[in-house]
Amino acid sequence: MTTGQFWIYMSTIVLSALVAVQVSEYLRMRSEKRARQMWIFKTLMATRATGLAPEHVQALNLIPLEFRGKRFKDVLQAWKSYLDHLSTSTTTEGWAGRKLDLFFDLVWKMSMKLGYDLDMADMRRTAYVPAGHGELEEDQTRIRKALMAILEGKSPLPVSPYQAPTTTTLPQKNSQQ
Repeated sequence: MTTGQFWIYMSTIVLSALVAVQVSEYLRMRSEKRARQMWIFKTLMATRATGLAPEHVQALNLIPLEFRGKRFKDVLQAWKSYLDHLSTSTTTEGWAGRKLDLFFDLVWKMSMKLGYDLDMADMRRTAYVPAGHGELEEDQTRIRKALMAILEGKSPLPVSPYQAPTTTTLPQKNSQQ
């Protein structure tokens, strides 16, 4: 083996190792990105009936970070449309229905890009939220609003005088000595 052949051989070995490391790093980063995208999608699906859940809001806010590029252009457009709608007045007639339409359009587009073949009608119809969760959320909203009204001076704090329980004298047992 000549010196030139030796150096070509050594260069090939070193270059192969560098390429292997780079390919491995690329695959790791791609896998992590997909895992983050899947977390966002699964979180939105899991919380689709509870839009005020902190995880739901967090997942929505991560969409522009994790769904970038030409491949996800339609996902980002659906996200922007949904966010724009959330910024409008909730008193507009049909607001809630339009909100659901835009949300399910967003998650359906995400599902297609991530390789899920989901039916939009099934996604809408199959969300489960126990009635108790809705009641709890309503109770917490009423309590929070009532407390804020008191703290802001818009409502008085209801106070009633305390009445100690009355004690009744128990008949004493007849003690015979």
